[in-house]
Amino acid sequence: NLIPEVRHWIGKAGTQRIERQNLNFRTHLKRLQRRTICFSKTKKMLEAVVKLYIHQMNSTSISFVT
Repeated sequence: NLIPEVRHWIGKAGTQRIERQNLNFRTHLKRLQRRTICFSKTKKMLEAVVKLYIHQMNSTSISFVT
C-alpha cells in the first residue's frame, strides 16, 4: 500500500478540502490543464515546477498535502 493504514481513511469529511486543493493546483499551474499555451517542454521542467509549487504551498499557512 502507498498510504499507511493510520493515514488512510475513507469518507466525505475531507473531500471538499481535497477537491479545493486540486482546483487551486490546476488554477495556479496552467501547464497542467488540458488545452493551454502554457506547457512544459520537458518532463524534468514539469516536475521541477510542481515540486516548487508544493513546497511554496507547504511553506505558507495553507496546508497542501502531498
